Amino acid sequence: MHPVRNIDELNELLEDAANQMQDTLYIRLEKKLSGRPLNKVLADSLCFNHIRGYTYGKNGKNDYRLQLKYMDSTRMLAAFRNPELESQLSSEESRALAVARRRIKTLVNKGMSDLEAVKALHDDLVNRVSYDKESGPDCTTMFLTNKGVCDAYARCMYLMLNMLKIPCHIMVGHGRGEAHAWNLVELEQGEWFHIDATWNDPCVEEGPQQLRHTYFCLSDAEIARDHKWNRKQFPVTPEVEAYYFKKAGLYFKNYEPFWKSAQKAYEKGDTSYCAYLTCFGNNKKFGNSFKKYSENGGRIALIGWASPGKKRKGPVSLCFNNKGGYIPTHDMPEPDSDDVLPTEKNPSWLDGSIWKDISESIDMNAVVKEGSRLLLKGINEAENMAEDFEKTEGGLQEKGKAVLDGLLKRVTE
Repeated sequence: MHPVRNIDELNELLEDAANQMQDTLYIRLEKKLSGRPLNKVLADSLCFNHIRGYTYGKNGKNDYRLQLKYMDSTRMLAAFRNPELESQLSSEESRALAVARRRIKTLVNKGMSDLEAVKALHDDLVNRVSYDKESGPDCTTMFLTNKGVCDAYARCMYLMLNMLKIPCHIMVGHGRGEAHAWNLVELEQGEWFHIDATWNDPCVEEGPQQLRHTYFCLSDAEIARDHKWNRKQFPVTPEVEAYYFKKAGLYFKNYEPFWKSAQKAYEKGDTSYCAYLTCFGNNKKFGNSFKKYSENGGRIALIGWASPGKKRKGPVSLCFNNKGGYIPTHDMPEPDSDDVLPTEKNPSWLDGSIWKDISESIDMNAVVKEGSRLLLKGINEAENMAEDFEKTEGGLQEKGKAVLDGLLKRVTE
């Protein structure tokens, strides 16, 4: 019988069991966990790094017999860490593990930082695979057929990063209101960031397909705009903006350096490019900037692009045509209209009762709190801007303060 006094102890116990492929545990919930139903306790743990489902029975008031059904990614990681367990893998799992080993050996070298290694594996995965609801959640299938759903993307990343000893979690929650899975990865200096490989590989019926980094190394605040999860389960990320883009030198405050950087990528033979623009403004402004760059001698065969949406700043993705000659044009391509971010109404990788426990564990108060924090941050910025208009004629400052007062009233209500 394993005494468990807190969630950290439960996570350690589950990690040890997964590394040994131990499918039965005897647990006693103690102290703050005493009296809580085991399924609610598990919903606050990191158990879904390892398992597809579980069953349990009570042996006493706080004593449980817990049986675990492991994911293929867990089994392969255990065999990688302990070769004696490889005989317990299916033939397909053994082949998939060999594929994962080859990709790591090919793509990652000793001189890379953790961020560079994570990006190399992420980009290769997104470029190789396609989202396919019929292929299911197993990373074994994705490694062998290059097809799968969001959980397969997340588990491929989980397996390969943990093989490199880069800590990585499976995030199970909601994306735009539907079931979704992505990753939380620890990078340099112990900082955690969200990576959604599925949504960096958009499904488009027509038009260019391009690798993106829109959902690469995001903070809690950035990804919370369209993702929800149980925040009690996971480490908190730093409060930063555009972490990856700043690290990679792809963060721009005006168009001229943005287009010069894109030109270099095009000349290298890249077929896609993604950078963070703080000056996007709107589609017309972006189109005019491309026209001006072309008139001044820029030669980029731009065949598709994706904007930050309604925001005035954010990641902008370009798709290039590097096949054959190109005559510069002043006509700006229209943004991809068929771009779809996949969501799953029925999560195929978890039992319905387990999914219900996860959904109920998502702290909506925390979601609302984070939204209020971002709103107050915007109000503070608006207040600072209003002060800059102090000497402006026509009572512009007073009008700005009136709008600000209205916002403050809505927040306090």
